[in-house]
Amino acid sequence: MTADLVPFVPGWGPIPVDSDAEVGALIDLWVPAAEDWRDRERRVGRTRDGRTTLTLIVAGRETAFDTTSYAGSVALLRGETDTTATMDVVARRAQAFSAENPPHHPGSVARFPVPSERYSRSIEVPLPVVAIDRGKRGLYAPPRVALLSWPAAEPAGIGEFPGFAPGAWPPPRLGDWPPASLGSVSPRGLQAAVARFSACWVRILDAALSGRLDNVSPWDREHARALRQLLDPPRMAAAYRGLNPGFDDWLSSGQ
Repeated sequence: MTADLVPFVPGWGPIPVDSDAEVGALIDLWVPAAEDWRDRERRVGRTRDGRTTLTLIVAGRETAFDTTSYAGSVALLRGETDTTATMDVVARRAQAFSAENPPHHPGSVARFPVPSERYSRSIEVPLPVVAIDRGKRGLYAPPRVALLSWPAAEPAGIGEFPGFAPGAWPPPRLGDWPPASLGSVSPRGLQAAVARFSACWVRILDAALSGRLDNVSPWDREHARALRQLLDPPRMAAAYRGLNPGFDDWLSSGQ
């Protein structure tokens, strides 16, 4: 995995992180797997506006992390200990709720939640379908979407995905599954990508559903955007946009 997948821009200031595990994941994304990335120097400080920072010098690069929010995400309400577990809870509940409320499509897989444009304090989880056609496994456009509250992640509804046409089956193929983009990613790199994306995405959902997207760090926005592109087939992006075009514009442009 290379640094090109997650940009490093010192001018963006300290990098928000919620745990030591997230720090380690981010370093794993930047430093080649064969290299010893144990920090050579470590400093703890405080910014002028009162944020706590941890500065590491790793592989010749000085990196400052904003550790003010360690274990401070409002989403950690269900007993999980990190934001990767938060995303797992959301996916499991969305998928289970779909299965309990037919018609559930075999092969449905919950992907990443989007802040709901239609319902307040809620997220919408697209449920695309994994299927094999002519011996090739792929991801097909979601026929259903699950609605969950946020941050409690309690199922609140299930329905057809906007624009889905039941008479036109199968739905459009979005790409290979797993995505071809993961072919060159090591197991450690994939674990790091999922951990970093999950943490960024939970903070973004918190901000979006409390009207504070303007306060999101560019680190979170740009890393989340880049890693979601890595973890999904390219055409899945249109499904996310279909749920909330305004949020998609923000994610793409930072405006």
